Amino acid sequence: MATSGTLNTTAYDGRYLQLSWTASQSIANNTSTISWTLKGAGTGGAGWYYAGNFKVVIDGATVYSSSGRIQLYNGTTVASGTTTIAHNPDGSRSVAMSAQAGIYTV
Repeated sequence: MATSGTLNTTAYDGRYLQLSWTASQSIANNTSTISWTLKGAGTGGAGWYYAGNFKVVIDGATVYSSSGRIQLYNGTTVASGTTTIAHNPDGSRSVAMSAQAGIYTV
């Protein structure tokens, strides 16, 4: 499993969400702890950007969900957290991640 990464959602008018993560492995416990941060990103246009109905899924589990709406600037931290993933008996592991939200302008 990689120790860090970033994924971007599809942009709306230049504004998008960025999910960044780092993983630290415990050999003794055969697990990895993933620390993640969801932020607003992109330059966008001249309008006010809002976003809502956020969802972050890691390894099939929803680790963050919010129906609230916020103003979404480039660099706005939406949420962050940690989750622990168990490895296979041989120490290998693949993990899927996704992020989503509705982004709109007013």
